[in-house]
Amino acid sequence: MDQVFISDELQPYFVGVFADLALRSSTPPLNFKIKSIDRVTFLEYVNLPGIVSDRFFLLATEGAKENRIVQEQFVNLMLRTFASSLDDKMELAFSM
Repeated sequence: MDQVFISDELQPYFVGVFADLALRSSTPPLNFKIKSIDRVTFLEYVNLPGIVSDRFFLLATEGAKENRIVQEQFVNLMLRTFASSLDDKMELAFSM
């Protein structure tokens, strides 16, 4: 994909999607002051069957302390899903 399209259109789109999902998410713990997405909201958004959505959520929360998705993780995962090469997508599917 064209890097200009990714940086000018696709990335801001996913930032907006993240902001909407963060508003719909349950209130994070007091010690987690940055916006984040909870598990239920993410699973409703991706709407994948059973274990596939669970594995996708684990990819999105990799290394997270509170089991919530922050903006950088969400945007990176969505770009990896929608704007990467076929080999990268196959690697993503295999890691799930």
